Amino acid sequence: MRYPFVAAVLFLPSAALAQAIRITPLAPPSGRLDHEFTRVESVRELKDGRVIVSDPNDRGLVVIDFRNGSVVDVSHKGRGPGEYARAGTVYGLAADSSVMSDNANRRWLLLHGDRVVATIPPDDPAVLAAAGIVSGADTFGHVLTQRRPPPKPGPSIIGKDDSTTLVLVSRARGTVDTLTAVRRQPARVEARYDADGRLSTVTMRINPFFAGEKFILFQDGWLAVARVEPYRVDWRAPDGKWTRGAPLPIPSINMNDREKRAAMARMAKENNLPVTSPDAFSDWPATLSPFRPSGSLLEASDGRLLVPHQSSADHEETIYDVVNRRGQLDGQLTLPPNERIAGFGAASVYVVVVDDDGIERLRRHPWSATR
Repeated sequence: MRYPFVAAVLFLPSAALAQAIRITPLAPPSGRLDHEFTRVESVRELKDGRVIVSDPNDRGLVVIDFRNGSVVDVSHKGRGPGEYARAGTVYGLAADSSVMSDNANRRWLLLHGDRVVATIPPDDPAVLAAAGIVSGADTFGHVLTQRRPPPKPGPSIIGKDDSTTLVLVSRARGTVDTLTAVRRQPARVEARYDADGRLSTVTMRINPFFAGEKFILFQDGWLAVARVEPYRVDWRAPDGKWTRGAPLPIPSINMNDREKRAAMARMAKENNLPVTSPDAFSDWPATLSPFRPSGSLLEASDGRLLVPHQSSADHEETIYDVVNRRGQLDGQLTLPPNERIAGFGAASVYVVVVDDDGIERLRRHPWSATR
């Protein structure tokens, strides 16, 4: 079996391939888990090598062990202490601790190892400051959250000038530090408010192939933001200093009929749905987004960022742009179309493999922690 590799792919302005340099091969797997998942949302490696996996559609929150194949529940769905309404992303903190937002209950779960050790209530100052939403965490006692203005009454459009504000919240004190604004994903919105001015209903129509800007808080306190127009990555250090990345040398692809049909086919396959016509969406971007609008940025254990590259009609494989902290493209990591990266451990990368029935399984590969 052939395994993918990381290669530096540099493009000339004409989009002709200028150079290809192998950086780090993705070594053969060091572990496989036969257990079936419905949708792996996140993985969190513990110090003893076990892995917390969140699967919001089926198994919920479990801890797995590649050494013996065991899968054990961490907690259960519910509203009691230590329980959750829906499993979400598990973010690593210091000392083998983790945090997960229980959004429906507007509270957080604090874990140590594979145990839920605290349920942080909705009236906690940090939970209040973050409106219950955790979009990232670091080892210095912060969580990342996002704030956006309420929708305008009636029909409106989210366009290029509309943004989300990223805010860093101290878990101990509930104090906030505003970091930056990121462009929202374009959409058509219709909102209705009741007589007391409370939002009653909101309807959003989104073309899923339009991209908003993406962000990720690394455990060591660095923030990465993938920008659009031009495509680049900006970095914020823990001391607040920003490094503005140069435009990344990725060629632009026109969103023609062929690309639209290919995009609709990919979306149908990923969601196990019938293929529909591009006419299902009235608005289309002029060019293919450089990164997947629905994909998450990934923190590699060597400090670099992996950006899920947008597939195209000619390249259906799963591609990640590997970007260093100077905002430079180090290369691209390529996987088969039915595989994606779920996360990294200290010296491992965890890959999700999806079969023809949509069942997901986990595989572990060694990852060299060299920056």
